Amino acid sequence: MEWIFQQPGLSPEMFTKVNGSSTVFTLQNLSLDLQGNYTCTARNPLSGSSRTSAKELLVYYPPPSVPGCWAQTAQVGMMLQLVCSWPGGYPHPILQWTEEEQDLENSSWVVNATGTGDTHVETLNSSRLFHGKEFKCVGSHILGQGTEELTCTVQIKTPSLLTEPLKTCFVGGTVTLTCRVTESNPPARISWLRNLSHPELEIQPGGRYLLVQEGSVSNLTIQNCSHGIDEGYYVCKAENPVGLREVYVSLTVKKPVNIVGVVGAVVILLLLGILVISGIILYYNPILCLKGSMFR
Repeated sequence: MEWIFQQPGLSPEMFTKVNGSSTVFTLQNLSLDLQGNYTCTARNPLSGSSRTSAKELLVYYPPPSVPGCWAQTAQVGMMLQLVCSWPGGYPHPILQWTEEEQDLENSSWVVNATGTGDTHVETLNSSRLFHGKEFKCVGSHILGQGTEELTCTVQIKTPSLLTEPLKTCFVGGTVTLTCRVTESNPPARISWLRNLSHPELEIQPGGRYLLVQEGSVSNLTIQNCSHGIDEGYYVCKAENPVGLREVYVSLTVKKPVNIVGVVGAVVILLLLGILVISGIILYYNPILCLKGSMFR
């Protein structure tokens, strides 16, 4: 009689004890690699017949780290998703979302708040969310019974915006409007609007408009500024399932100043002033001017 471990390349530390028609197989120093199927084979040395029986060994181990949780926006609809992840253990842990020390499972607006798996996602309707609301994910494992439960928390926040309220652009020039989200959980979606009479009409990239977003900063670049088309108010909008914030940017489009003409006019006025003063001095005292003592 013998035991066979059906995983090549491993030699587990084992002890086999045969007692008449039975055998006892003992494993020591269990590791994760020893999880799998074990087969007991019995052979009759006279007839050559054999029988086998397979057993599966499950090695339980808790996740090596602590639970991690965060908030995100659902891909479809403005819904809040609470994500709790605690991977690396066997079997899967039990994850439960709670709200202000109240079980979400007993609430009428949340369904199935407790799940078994490495990751548990709970989707909430935004109608009952508000700024600063906190949620807690509680994780438990079969090997951690009787010990302190491991938790992580998420605090949701309405977006906060920071921008320059006044911007100026010269006709034919380029200007960049910047909008920065200073606080938001989950991350906010940033968009720009131009026509205040159609507040849902967003500016799309292309043509004279260039939209670039890096992290929580959105830049709207307007090329070839036009006084009649581009001057006016622009709206930066940041939205997440918790709330909506908008800030206004006033853009003024001016005609470029002719610097060469201004400098030329100033030079001409200075020369005229010098000629006038010189003429007055020559008229009243020509001898004084000739002697070089005009300043006396």
